[in-house]
Amino acid sequence: MNIDDKIVRARVQLQKENPFFSYLVMNLDIKEDNKVTATCCVDDNGHLFYNKKFFEGRDTKMLQMFLCHEVMHLALEHIERGN
Repeated sequence: MNIDDKIVRARVQLQKENPFFSYLVMNLDIKEDNKVTATCCVDDNGHLFYNKKFFEGRDTKMLQMFLCHEVMHLALEHIERGN
């Protein structure tokens, strides 16, 4: 299964298991970015950038966790408060 399919699967399973996080995650614009050297990150415009090699080695549950973690940075306004 390629990484795009894994991300779609993680988002769909979130819809079934946790509608609150699913609503937030569904509004993310998720993109591969080879400049991301570790895991993933978000910007204040709702883009999530991920390291393809890191995401490929994770199962669906782990991808769900990363998506939820990153979207909470936006929900809690960490970026805005950090400036």
